[in-house]
Amino acid sequence: MKAILDRIFPYSIAFLIGVLVCYFFTQIEYLEIDTKVSVPDFIVSVISIGIGIYLAVVIQRRQSHSQNHYNYLLSKLDLNWAAYNTFYEGISHRSSIELRELNPFVKQFQIRNNDLNRLFDPIMVSNNLDILIDELEDIFLKSPKQNNVIDFSSSKTEIEKKGKKISKEFVRVYNEINKKC
Repeated sequence: MKAILDRIFPYSIAFLIGVLVCYFFTQIEYLEIDTKVSVPDFIVSVISIGIGIYLAVVIQRRQSHSQNHYNYLLSKLDLNWAAYNTFYEGISHRSSIELRELNPFVKQFQIRNNDLNRLFDPIMVSNNLDILIDELEDIFLKSPKQNNVIDFSSSKTEIEKKGKKISKEFVRVYNEINKKC
């Protein structure tokens, strides 16, 4: 209760000062202040300032909420993008990968991407990253395997094309978030 009073008290003092200033400015006529108190003018001044403060608070809360949502979405997308870039950087210099590296990456990526998709639904942002990662995984799994090691040297160009497509999709989603939020 005390915390609420501590928050409201400064605003109420500022409100009362604003009402008095507003009232006195409305009473100035040819640089003379009318000393009579006009009750209707005073009431209109109080109502006007009250509406102004209410609108300011509502607009600030909405702006703060959408900014927090935007930052949260971007941080989640950046986390997924960084994980993908780390994985892609690791495979771009090699011609083979162990299944124990591929499977956890795909699984974790899909989990994070599903969380992102739930966040994207209310703002109607489409995301095809899960489909593209599945296609990339299929390319790896179609490559020859020996002792749980995938040799993808024969599919290297196809993997690079798919990697560029995934990067373009990340950029598209990032731009779409910027437009919507």
